[in-house]
Amino acid sequence: MRKRTYVISFIIILLIVSQLALVRLIYAHKLNPDVAYNVSKIYSLKAGTVTNGETKLKIDLSHLLTHQLSLQHYIDKVGQNESEVPSVIDLAWERSVKDAWIDSLADKYELITSEEDTEEYLQEIILAGEDKDFATFSQENYGLSEDRFKELIVSPYLAEAQVYQYILENYNDQVGITQAQDAYEELEAGQDFFEVAQKFATDASYAENSIWLAENDLVDVYAPIKDLEVGQFGKIVIIPGAYVIWYLESIIEDEETKQNVWQAKSIVVQAKSFEAFFKDFLNLAKVERKY
Repeated sequence: MRKRTYVISFIIILLIVSQLALVRLIYAHKLNPDVAYNVSKIYSLKAGTVTNGETKLKIDLSHLLTHQLSLQHYIDKVGQNESEVPSVIDLAWERSVKDAWIDSLADKYELITSEEDTEEYLQEIILAGEDKDFATFSQENYGLSEDRFKELIVSPYLAEAQVYQYILENYNDQVGITQAQDAYEELEAGQDFFEVAQKFATDASYAENSIWLAENDLVDVYAPIKDLEVGQFGKIVIIPGAYVIWYLESIIEDEETKQNVWQAKSIVVQAKSFEAFFKDFLNLAKVERKY
């Protein structure tokens, strides 16, 4: 009986030692990434932590390894020389940290990406012009299953867009929004639209050159134009990456279609980029990287 107990104890110790050795090999980058992924998934291993104030991000190693494998697959497919790109592991680390940060902000701000949004983005953006089905496209280009492609690429992209819009709408970009508000105040004071654009716009050409829009074009960022009277400027509109003030020059009837066409100009002030917000977060963060 005692001998049997010793044998069982020896086997348990051997298993523990083997598991520890396996984990050490993973963190030493001595194990094939595919094998490392499976092991890290089983044991819920972490690639590191990033702490900034009350925000502590735990970077999941299996998530990072999926990025690593996908990036390597893509580089191999396009035939790009690895010496021409940063380390694949470093790229995977940065992307994983960014994903974790986006997830934490989406949870904090209670932002949800619906399945309908995901499918719409897939069909209208990712798969537009593709003659392959989704499963073939994701596997051939990125080495990912459909579900992993959505999780690793589509969902973070859509969540980033939501978080970025929330950040801008809540005036976290003090420089950009102040510049746009100053422009708006000068327009209200009666200043010339183009002169204000030259003073405040990131690119004054948008105020110099008109765009022509049919009624069915007046959606999304162009929707506020429809509410303007000729000769009137609108309120500040926040779009991804910029603040816009529209000015309606005229509404004319198209000779061919007999439909109204709106002629508009704009003052565009560039907003602080999402990457800049991310870098601000990292610059103040304590990073503990294990992989």
